[in-house]
Amino acid sequence: DAGSEFREGFAIVMMGRKRGFINEKGELAIPMQYDDASQFFNGMARVAVDGKNGYINYKGEWLIEPIYIFADDFIDGLARVSKDGKFGFINRNGEASIPLQYDDARNFAEGLAAVKQNKTWGFIDAKGNIKIPVQYDDALFFHNGIARVSDGKKNFYIDELNKWVKDEERHEEELEMKERQPKVERE
Repeated sequence: DAGSEFREGFAIVMMGRKRGFINEKGELAIPMQYDDASQFFNGMARVAVDGKNGYINYKGEWLIEPIYIFADDFIDGLARVSKDGKFGFINRNGEASIPLQYDDARNFAEGLAAVKQNKTWGFIDAKGNIKIPVQYDDALFFHNGIARVSDGKKNFYIDELNKWVKDEERHEEELEMKERQPKVERE
């Protein structure tokens, strides 16, 4: 029915509602038994069975058993996962490098990940140390040294030291202001 591009010699294929993997010869290498699947990266692919996520190798063998309600691909050796309503990060051996203790979490970017605890967001490093206190109503990824956060009143950008960098540009407001300006007819 559908498929993906090849990565590491395998492509995801989908038939009906099940997914599996074919090799570059077009042969079914890993059976159509998964409810969801991501491409292989560094010898591992995230797959889901019966609503639980885990990770397999090229032979379809479990490297990390499917115990997570949510699991992401590995980024810099860590994968964001969720179980029992809490988020954390596991390493490639399936060990919780950062305990599943957060209400929500975003992936790492530029060495920091946004985490939510008690309705507010902050940032941790790859060792789980709080680098920016949990104090914002929302927080997104770092990109080019800055991350967008919200204090509930406005969105703005901070650096990795939690210093204000700039307010978010409000294109919608600018467009509305331009539309409200009187039109001047020129001769």
